[in-house]
Amino acid sequence: MLLSDLRVLHQHKRTVHDGAFTPLLDPSTLLQIDTCQRRLWIFPVDSARTTGIDLANFELLSGSDAYRFLLQVSTGLESQIRGETDIFGQIKAAWAQFDASPNADALTLQMLRPWIQRWFEDTKEIRSLYLQKVGGASYGSLVRMILKQTESHPDEPILLVGAGQLAQAILPWIDDHELWLVNRSLAGLEALTTELARRSCKRFKVFTTEDEIRFAYRHAAHVILCIPMQEEEDQVRVALLRTRPRHGLIMHLGGIEVRDTAWETLPGVIPLSELFELQKRQEVHRGDVFSQAELACWEKARHRLLSSPVGGSLSVPHGWEDLAVFAGIR
Repeated sequence: MLLSDLRVLHQHKRTVHDGAFTPLLDPSTLLQIDTCQRRLWIFPVDSARTTGIDLANFELLSGSDAYRFLLQVSTGLESQIRGETDIFGQIKAAWAQFDASPNADALTLQMLRPWIQRWFEDTKEIRSLYLQKVGGASYGSLVRMILKQTESHPDEPILLVGAGQLAQAILPWIDDHELWLVNRSLAGLEALTTELARRSCKRFKVFTTEDEIRFAYRHAAHVILCIPMQEEEDQVRVALLRTRPRHGLIMHLGGIEVRDTAWETLPGVIPLSELFELQKRQEVHRGDVFSQAELACWEKARHRLLSSPVGGSLSVPHGWEDLAVFAGIR
């Protein structure tokens, strides 16, 4: 596939109401990436594929413009926390899932694989050259920074609600505390505890029954929620947190703001927007670094367009985790 045949359909979640995101596209013929800020659909050119989509709610990019935008997303340059590292892990996980899916269209996989591999290579190169020393470039590091401002002690238990990618990204930054783990899916909890065991972390407890979960909400020193906001369930959570005998940190990372939600009635809740503000204050002296990284994205896209009909050689080495994605190691 030529780079000119690459298409990316992009929608920023702030532009539409919840429930209006997904266009009528065949999921077997495209790679979908869903983050807290945006959704991306990546696919080979097909004029019929985007017929009927209201492009007032979407951005359709093609060729080198599409590739440059993908680089800016994967390097964290399009994130609210600029330069953050968590997004690249989400992208790799989405590709691994699509590549392993028995329902994925074989021709689509064949056409996308070389460009996904080049995308991952170029992302790693740009990060290593320009963004490696950008401190605080992750949700976990910002959470840890806020915890330190509260003068929290490692003996104070932290309740971590959720077991998805955000919770997993935060976990290494708070595992010096005793961790209390709650999640709707027992399989997700098992993945978290496996990771904690791998890190030789012995101070964690898993809460699964209704009584245990109520106890955890009431008695944890600090609470970090890494799940989407849910109107009915949040009413119960807020009511439980009101009964706490101690008043530590409450962070809800499942929403940009708490305004017009049940969490608005609970004083001191920290939403994602406050993490973004903290990161912006840190970014003041890093403008040149980000400008250089953005320019590198443009140059990489131009190079991939001009270097050869198939986009250039595969010259940048991968780590074992990347080789597994492309070599079929599961």
